[in-house]
Amino acid sequence: MTLGPETIINLVVWLVIFPAVSGIVPSEFIKKRDKSLAEIYLCGLFLMFAVFEVCAVPCILLHKSLVFLTVTVMMVMTVFCIASVIIITYAFASRTINTYFRLSSFEGFRFADVAVWLVFGVVFALQLFLSLFAARSYTDDAAWIADAVAASSGGEMYAVYPFTGIPGGHLLRDIVSPYPMFVAMLSNVSGLHVLIIAHTVMPVFLGIVSCIIYKEIAIRLFDGSIRKIPVFMMIMSMINLLGGYSEYTREVYQGIFAECSEGLTAGIFVLYAFLILCIISQRCSAGNDDTAYESLNGLGVMLFILNTAAALIGTGTVFMMLFMEAVLMVLLAVRIKRPIMVLKWVISAIPGVACMMFYLT
Repeated sequence: MTLGPETIINLVVWLVIFPAVSGIVPSEFIKKRDKSLAEIYLCGLFLMFAVFEVCAVPCILLHKSLVFLTVTVMMVMTVFCIASVIIITYAFASRTINTYFRLSSFEGFRFADVAVWLVFGVVFALQLFLSLFAARSYTDDAAWIADAVAASSGGEMYAVYPFTGIPGGHLLRDIVSPYPMFVAMLSNVSGLHVLIIAHTVMPVFLGIVSCIIYKEIAIRLFDGSIRKIPVFMMIMSMINLLGGYSEYTREVYQGIFAECSEGLTAGIFVLYAFLILCIISQRCSAGNDDTAYESLNGLGVMLFILNTAAALIGTGTVFMMLFMEAVLMVLLAVRIKRPIMVLKWVISAIPGVACMMFYLT
């Protein structure tokens, strides 16, 4: 297994192209114009996680192979990509493409700002370096990797219990949260060993994703200030540097969570949930007209996609994410005197609640 052009291309297709192109579809639920490329990519990434969750669970229960699951996910993501191309084609035809995307503005950018961004780059590079070479061990790592290796080499998913080698034995909560199968799928399509995907590729990739989310959060917290955004991102990187490190996910956010999937959930999914909640809060503050409130429906759809994607990880940290969503949605509903917002959130939280029910059994 060598890192050749084919390997890089396959990883780019799955981790970059599929999310970036398919993200146009779910981003339509958030807003129709002035979309940043980062917003579209994040929508597509969590859509891909959600698609894998929805496809993987029935495939595992029906004893389908990993190859069958990979083809199924690829077909669904291809459909979303085709739909995205149709949307962009329509934007070109209607001559609205110039208002469809929003590129970053460098107005007022000074040399001193370059220095701040360079300092952040150094801190962030150190963060990624430590996530690779200073990762602490985790007791469940062997079982987690064993499931992924067995699926990648044998093709059957959760066929053998990793602690005993006896067929079967997996809990239902493991089956409904098949993140190891996602890593096994990336291993098969790229040709890299599961350990390389789990301990090298994913920590770097997820660290970069977290950086993108931090930037989108900072843009909304500081009204797009060029000078405040890199300072905020630098502070968050420093907080992560002081935390612990997981072997096969990015570092544990703020060092207060357990390792493995908790770090992934807290470092990626909770961050994106906070971003969506920030956008909802902004929409509620935009005005009292019905148009502003109707746009919240699309954000509810995005929350549903996010909560479905979080079920892929299947950890107690998902409860914290749902709790954070519930508290803010109740506060916003009271503030704007629209109780229907709570009901909409309850609907969007169904996948996460179902995941927690399986996790607690």
